[in-house]
This record gives sequence, structure tokens and C-alpha cells, in this order.
Amino acid sequence: MMRPAADRWYALLSLLAVASLAIALHGHRRALAGYQARAERIGPQLVRLEMIDRLIGVRLPDLPLTDPAGGHRSLAAAGRARIVWFVQVDECAGCLEASLKEWHALLTRSPLDGVVVLSGVDRRRGARIARRAGVRSAVLLDTASGAATALGLRAPSVTVVSDAGGLIVLADARFSGAARGGCGPGFLDRVAAIYGPGG
Repeated sequence: MMRPAADRWYALLSLLAVASLAIALHGHRRALAGYQARAERIGPQLVRLEMIDRLIGVRLPDLPLTDPAGGHRSLAAAGRARIVWFVQVDECAGCLEASLKEWHALLTRSPLDGVVVLSGVDRRRGARIARRAGVRSAVLLDTASGAATALGLRAPSVTVVSDAGGLIVLADARFSGAARGGCGPGFLDRVAAIYGPGG
């Protein structure tokens, strides 16, 4: 007589346990999705901060890079403070255009020697990209991305300022898209404040 009632209670408790487990699993999946979305949002910023911290105090590598005319120049040429802007063109197609106006303005009002390094492009393509974008400063081509690899650059737009001996004293790294730090001119404005007139 008692057995059917016990079976009913057992079935009810089993059903409640399964429902509780389903609710807990759904909540866990939602929380996990939220954590993953946050990690994707802050991931580029963490990479950026790690790169900036690691680059400051490092010397520019003494690597010969090609200029658009086919000549060779060392990235670490000493003698004058310099600002070097590394651009991975294939990863950030709009990086040049996003900051080129501020780049040229900085170079006209500061003593810095400016060099744009286009990574991962051959001489012909690099020359065409620089010409179309209207780059007026020196351009070097890191065709095999040797300099980017030597410095451990993991962002498509990285700018460093080095002293006359090639030691990096300031650095910034940007990813494409506003949500990922953007390729905007914020760093160049700070450099202008330090190295420009009255800086």
C-alpha cells in the first residue's frame, strides 16, 4: 500500500532534481558566456598594457629594413630621438589614415625623427600604400616582419619613442576598432605635449 506513494514521491523528487540541475546548468552557461564576452572586451587592452610595459627600456633592434626605393636603413640608427610607428597593414587597413594627420603635425612641431614601418608587405606594395595614404615622413618596409617579431609586437599599430641611443622611452599599442582601443591619435597628442614647443 505504501509502495506506490513512495514511488510517486521518488518520481517527484527525481523530477525536481532534474529541473534544479537544468536551471543551474542554464545559469552556469549564462555566467560563462558573460565571462567570455568580458574577456574578449578586455583581452586586447591586457595585451596592449603588457606590450607597453615590456617595450619601455628595450633598444630598437639593429635590423636593416628596406625603404621604398630599395635602399637599406637600420631601424636603430642612433644620433637623434625618434618616433617609430609600426603598422601591420593587413591587420589594420585604416590605421594609417586614422592617425596620419596627427602624425604629420607632431613631426612638424617636434625635434623627433619620424619613421613609419610597414610590416609584412613587399617593396612595391609598401611604396603604393605609403603613396596612397600620403605618408610624408620616412617609410621603411619590414617585409618579413623581422623587427615586429624581434620586439614582440602583437598589435597592428604600435608606436615607440626612442632616445638618441635607440632606447625606447615611450610606447603605445592599438588595435583596430573603437571597442578595442581604436587607432586614434591619443598617444601622439601626449608625445606632442612632451616633445613639442614648450614640452
